[in-house]
Amino acid sequence: AYTSGKPVIIRNINTANNLILPAFYEDHRVVSTVDVLIPAIEGLAFGVLEIDSTLQHQYDEHDINFLTGFANVLAEAVATAARMKSLRKALADKDLLAEELQHRVRNNLQTVGRMLESYARTMTGQARDGIDSIVRRVTTLGQVYDSLLGVGLSETVDLGHYLVTLCTTLPGLQAERASPVTVECRAERVMLELDHVATLGMVVSELVANSYEHAFAGRPGTVTVTLAKSKSGSAKLTVADDGYGMVYNPLLLSTGHGMGLVMRLVERTGS
Repeated sequence: AYTSGKPVIIRNINTANNLILPAFYEDHRVVSTVDVLIPAIEGLAFGVLEIDSTLQHQYDEHDINFLTGFANVLAEAVATAARMKSLRKALADKDLLAEELQHRVRNNLQTVGRMLESYARTMTGQARDGIDSIVRRVTTLGQVYDSLLGVGLSETVDLGHYLVTLCTTLPGLQAERASPVTVECRAERVMLELDHVATLGMVVSELVANSYEHAFAGRPGTVTVTLAKSKSGSAKLTVADDGYGMVYNPLLLSTGHGMGLVMRLVERTGS
């Protein structure tokens, strides 16, 4: 796909004897794959966007068209991010520039989210759940850029304000779940670096989604997100629910997709 610039579909790797593949495919038991080029805005292409399946899957033109659209948006988002970095130091009207670029990144993320939502509607079961989780994560990142609008090139963001805004969005991302769950947020003003705000937003999003899925078994309940500062100057972020609770299981924390992601994200922040 990268050398030819054309989409590639392999419906069964095991019967394609002419392929020399990296160990990745065997390690993850990949059977079917589809690849499209991530085009360059200028210069060399950014890379290849790929979907892999551990089950034989009949990928077709519908999948290629979806991936191609996604790859084009992704290429524009990467190029925009690169322009943002190089132009930070170059233009005098930096705040106006930053807001325009932040608008574009946010809009690109929203476009990706809508494309994923449309694609999810064609799927069912675990495949649908997987796409829905990606939609949630893309939306969470989009909320970061909503919080950035109007602050120019500031390297710090008010985590409290961001969490309050995020908590108003999260219930809508769980609209198809049966549980009548309320999300409440009490957050004080805490200024953090942008990367940490994005990471902690993802953590909150994953934990709230986990509560929706496992904590209430269809009955009403409340998920509470709290950000409180201490007298020492540190801050504590808590996500709790009044559901049935869970038994501590280290294996679940290391292997569950949602909880495993939360653990890795928290380790990344050093919190």
